[in-house]
Amino acid sequence: MNFPLHAVCTGIGEVQLNQTAPSHTDAFLVEGTNTVVVGAANGAPALLQQALAAGTTCTFGFGTVPVLIINR
Repeated sequence: MNFPLHAVCTGIGEVQLNQTAPSHTDAFLVEGTNTVVVGAANGAPALLQQALAAGTTCTFGFGTVPVLIINR
């Protein structure tokens, strides 16, 4: 099952994010690229600190969250 999300992310603009379910991570692949967006949910303080330090966010329909954007 694919779980798509639309977002606007720092440095990469409007994107379609996809996650294959079931997944226990907050990692989403940016459709059509090798870029991964990793959210700092589930109480991951190290990821949150890195995302805040990088200043990268994604805005979803429910709000803006700090994320790590990784280009593979």
